[in-house]
Amino acid sequence: MTMLTRLQNMLDQHQIPYRMMPHAETSRAGDTIKELGMPAGTMAKTVIVNAGGQYVMLVLPAYERVDLSKVSNVLGVTAVRLATEGELQRLFPDCEVGAMPPFGNLYEMEELVDHAMIQDREIVCEAGTHREAVMLKTGDFMALAHPTIADVHAEARAVGATA
Repeated sequence: MTMLTRLQNMLDQHQIPYRMMPHAETSRAGDTIKELGMPAGTMAKTVIVNAGGQYVMLVLPAYERVDLSKVSNVLGVTAVRLATEGELQRLFPDCEVGAMPPFGNLYEMEELVDHAMIQDREIVCEAGTHREAVMLKTGDFMALAHPTIADVHAEARAVGATA
């Protein structure tokens, strides 16, 4: 079963309203924002880190960058690094690399959502492919994902910058 199907099944099972947003293939969150014509703050990107030997999902606005020292402090570990492409392929075999939706619970993975991500009423994220995004209410996302809210982004880059 593809991630897109799993994601839609989860949303339907919990009776969460959502909107699928097909788009031209993109490889960066910033490009997806432009393709969809969405406000930059609503587009989430999912980043996976290896924190002390455990993988953790981070969700932050597409235009932000991860601050690994903040992640280290939040998690209480000294060694934090970005997951490699090979690790992503192994961890998310039903997704295209870099198109993981922000639902760590689908992979039994701890999830941190940057506080900046909950400022908007809606969230848009990739749905397992680089050609399909999903939009849902931020409150519904938070209720389904049960993430920890934390400050994990680095100094903001210019809105619209490549993510």
